[in-house]
Amino acid sequence: MAFLRKKGQRGRKGKKFANLFQKLARCSECGGTVGYHNATQDKTRKNGVRPWAHYLTCNSARAGHGCSNHRYINYLYLENFVLSGALNDVDIVAAVGIHAAALTQHANRIAAIEAQLEHVAVSIQKFMVLLKTNTLADLEEIAQQLTELQQERPTAHAELAKARAEATAARQAAEDSTQFRERSDADTLSADTGLPASIDMSNEAVYARRARIAMQMRSVIESVTCGPDHTVKIVLKSGTMYELADKEWTRIEQGPKAPSGKPAIARFFAGRAEWRLGQEEYPAPAREDERSAA
Repeated sequence: MAFLRKKGQRGRKGKKFANLFQKLARCSECGGTVGYHNATQDKTRKNGVRPWAHYLTCNSARAGHGCSNHRYINYLYLENFVLSGALNDVDIVAAVGIHAAALTQHANRIAAIEAQLEHVAVSIQKFMVLLKTNTLADLEEIAQQLTELQQERPTAHAELAKARAEATAARQAAEDSTQFRERSDADTLSADTGLPASIDMSNEAVYARRARIAMQMRSVIESVTCGPDHTVKIVLKSGTMYELADKEWTRIEQGPKAPSGKPAIARFFAGRAEWRLGQEEYPAPAREDERSAA
């Protein structure tokens, strides 16, 4: 599957697919989409750049459409956590199982629809024979049944096409879940990028790699919600949740039900949000429109 960006394609992914959380991140207050915003240009700084200033924020709140969640979440903290390998491999394996189970269901559905189409085809042939051999009194009833079968066939074909597409998507999601944890062997590192020298760092190549990573993430992650209290919640396909609060990540699991009937909740420290870009540990004071930035 090719991931090169098409010329004239709509959407604000940027030259290098900047936001891996597109179609995943939502606002906890209004449920609307959370958008990516690049605020790295800063003429007040000597070099004109604030390399850390990549944010996620509620599009509705930013546009003044009524949402009260005006918090900015630092995008780099979030991406670094997800891609650092902090997500538990057990949950990745569980995601693969979920997609594999869905694939089995779609395959069974495909077999049932194909059997239905075969039955329709056989029935149509039988009624065609009856039209030729029966008396005039039976023709009206036979013609009616034949019409119903002919109307049933395109509907079944449409359902079959949909089931096949869903099966393909489930198969791809299972493969993506498997590949999400895989890493290529280290090669000779480039002095300029710190990456294997053989890696193509052109805009097109980076876009294609990050588009692939985004698809792999969607196969493992159910949802990402950003709250006004600077919290981020990542829910995995397996049901496990990771919560960011006060720059600390917590892994939250649901255990077996307690005597009260409620499931036991287990919480584990999963790491701190790490700063990995530029020389400065924390951002400089933001402009007026970014005073609430995380």
